This record gives sequence, C-alpha cells and structure tokens, in this order.
Amino acid sequence: MQKSQQQDHQSLELTEAFNTNRISSLGKTTFSKGELKAQEDLIISGHFFGNIDVKNHSIIVEHSGHLEAEISVKNITIKGYVKGNVNASGKILIHSTGQMIGDIKASTVSIIEGALFKGSIQMKSD
Repeated sequence: MQKSQQQDHQSLELTEAFNTNRISSLGKTTFSKGELKAQEDLIISGHFFGNIDVKNHSIIVEHSGHLEAEISVKNITIKGYVKGNVNASGKILIHSTGQMIGDIKASTVSIIEGALFKGSIQMKSD
C-alpha cells in the first residue's frame, strides 16, 4: 500500500464507521452550496457552503476540502478547512493539517498537534 493510501486507510479506521460499499465523494473541482443530506459516508475534497446532514454516517474532509457549513454527523475527520458548528454523535478528529473554526459537540474529540482549532467544545455523554 502506498504511503498516501496508508494515511487514508488510517483516517478511515479512526472514524471507525466508514462503509466502503457506500461512499459518496465531492471532488476537488466541485463548488456547491445549499443543503446536503446523505444516507452514506462522504469524502469531501471540494468546496461546500450550507448545511450537511449525515447523522448516521461519517465524513472525511480531505486536505483540499473546504466547508463552511453547519454539520450533523456521526463521525468526522478533518484534514482540510471547516468553518461552522459540528454536532457529532460519535467522534471528531482534527488532523495536524486540519483547521476548524466553530463550536463542536461530540462524545470524543481528538485534536492532533499542529491542528488549528478556534471555538468551544461540548462533550456529550454516551
């Protein structure tokens, strides 16, 4: 497995819930705004502005990903840029390359050294 594939695989393991049979992708050249609802996991490499509702699924925001959104999700891994509030029923992971500006609510929050986080954290009990 190549190094970048290994890193992606590790990110998928960290979110724990990725179902490799049901993944949607927002590509690097995609710019979209509005409301996004999905019944599957998402990998976001492009730009999205609005609201995202994937309460029972996970999101990976890739290095090139740029979200300005209110997000309801099960788990989220942030390697790119997120501005807005995130409400996660599971885990939030902000990688060393990740930037998160906004308030977060989750059962588990991990912020890797080097990440940028500006906002508040509210921990949920299981």
